[in-house]
Amino acid sequence: EIFDQKGDVVITYSNSKNEAKELSMSVLVNVTTETPEEPEVTFDLQCLEITSTSAILDVTPSDDNIGYYYDVCTLEDFESVNGDVGVIVNEYLQYLQAHYPDFTMEQILGAMLSKGHDRDTVYGLPAATQMCFYAIAIDEEGLPASEAEVMEFTTLEGGDPADELPGVAAHLLRHPQGRLHRRSHEFPLCR
Repeated sequence: EIFDQKGDVVITYSNSKNEAKELSMSVLVNVTTETPEEPEVTFDLQCLEITSTSAILDVTPSDDNIGYYYDVCTLEDFESVNGDVGVIVNEYLQYLQAHYPDFTMEQILGAMLSKGHDRDTVYGLPAATQMCFYAIAIDEEGLPASEAEVMEFTTLEGGDPADELPGVAAHLLRHPQGRLHRRSHEFPLCR
């Protein structure tokens, strides 16, 4: 940040005869300050045990105190927003705010964000499809606070659905843009 400071300066001094003298002048000072940058949060992503309809998502952030969101989307959805994961997360937040109007942003973020290492199994993925697994830091206002880390993977060819969903019903949320969110989040809906 650069700013200018302008002001009048009066200098009082004594000459060789010990007489007080004054010198008045106008001074312009340019001051440059640097705002220290916070270290960038990064994520170590691992996608494990990929099947035709499921995968284990494993995330380790570089800072365990940062709240972050992770999920998967199809490569097609990812490319439809030009790789801007912030758009996907914002759409999801809008969806949640519209469907859970009694909850504050703090409550919604508390339910959907992770801190530290996290791991989740996602079900209901489309078979033989290129997917993007992503993680991004989110601030207290629900805005992206880091660059997204993205890992691509492809689900396997289809098989017997009984082999793919071991007693777990797929939980899919669809929001207006048609993107699916596969991770379920716990909201205290029953009061």
